[in-house]
Amino acid sequence: RDIPFVMWPQFMKLEEAAECDQHSLNLLGTLQNVKFVAVELTLLSEKRLHSLSGRDFIKKGYSETKRNQMHISEHMARWVGTVVLLQKDKEKLVKTANRWLSVAKMCYEMNNFNTLFEILVGLQQTPVARLLKHEEEYDMKTLDNLRDLTKMDGNYKAYRAALKKKKGRPCVPYFGVLLRDMLCYEEAQPKIKSKFKDGTVWVNLKKVERMGQLVSDALLFKGNRYTKKSNADILKLIEDSMRSARNENALYDMSYKIKPRGT
Repeated sequence: RDIPFVMWPQFMKLEEAAECDQHSLNLLGTLQNVKFVAVELTLLSEKRLHSLSGRDFIKKGYSETKRNQMHISEHMARWVGTVVLLQKDKEKLVKTANRWLSVAKMCYEMNNFNTLFEILVGLQQTPVARLLKHEEEYDMKTLDNLRDLTKMDGNYKAYRAALKKKKGRPCVPYFGVLLRDMLCYEEAQPKIKSKFKDGTVWVNLKKVERMGQLVSDALLFKGNRYTKKSNADILKLIEDSMRSARNENALYDMSYKIKPRGT
C-alpha cells in the first residue's frame, strides 16, 4: 500500500528513538508549525482512509484491519505523549501540550475526527495527564470542549451527530468507532437464520443489507478529497519525530523524572 512510513510505524529501541528527540522538540516550536502539522496529519489520515477497501471491513479482512489501525492509533497517541514529555521545563511542557490542543482543534475544523481522537488519547495518558492536571496555564477549556465531542456517552452520540453533518465534505471518521460498529453488528446478528433437514438455508438478508450499508457509509467518506497541499519539509519532520515515540513504560519513566511519584 502506497502509504508513507509514518503511517505504519514501529516502536524503536530506546537509544534509537532518542536519536530523533530533537525533531520532536522542533515539531511544535512555532505557531506556524502548529497549522502545518494539523494539515499534514489530516492529509496522512486521509491517505490512511483511502488505503482501506470494502473487504477490509468484512470478517475475512477485519481482524488484520483492526490490528493495523489500532497499532497506528496507539503509536500516534504515544508519539503525542513523547513530544510533550521531552520538554523538561514545566512551562515549555505545558506550552507544548496546549499546542497539541491547537492541532486537535484545527483537525476538528478540517473534519479530521481520527487525529482529533488520537491527540486527545495522547494527552490524557496518565504519564502526561498527571503533570498537567494542576497547571493553571493548561488550556482546560479547549480540552473539555474537545472531550465533549469525543466522549463515549450514548454510544458516541456527540461524535456521531457531528460526523453526520460532515457528509458530502472532505472528512476522516474515527477508525476506532468505525471498526467497532462493524464488529458489533457482525457478532450480534447471525449470518444464517435457519437450516432445514433438506439442506435449505435461509440467509439473514437483513444482516447482509445492513453490513453492506455500513461498508457503503464508510467508503462514502473516500469520495471527497482535501484540496490542501502537502508540505514536504513538515512531512519529513513528522516522520523523523514519530521515530522518537516511546512505549508506555518509557513514558512513565520520563514522567517520573520530571515529577517523582508522591510529589
